[in-house]
Amino acid sequence: MHALASGMRAGETLHRCLAGEAAAMDEYDLRANEAFRAYSRLRAVYYDREQRWPQSVFWRRRHDVTA
Repeated sequence: MHALASGMRAGETLHRCLAGEAAAMDEYDLRANEAFRAYSRLRAVYYDREQRWPQSVFWRRRHDVTA
């Protein structure tokens, strides 16, 4: 869903840029960064909740990243 929505926003942004709207790319960049920060926060919440395999390399790496 995110890929489709961001693709649509990218197309709209390109259309606005070609129409001469100078701020369109900055707005797109701001929204994309906000979406990534929100995703990163939510990912950290879910990964921090997983505590079943503390010795697993997979989960140790993810817990180190979210710390």
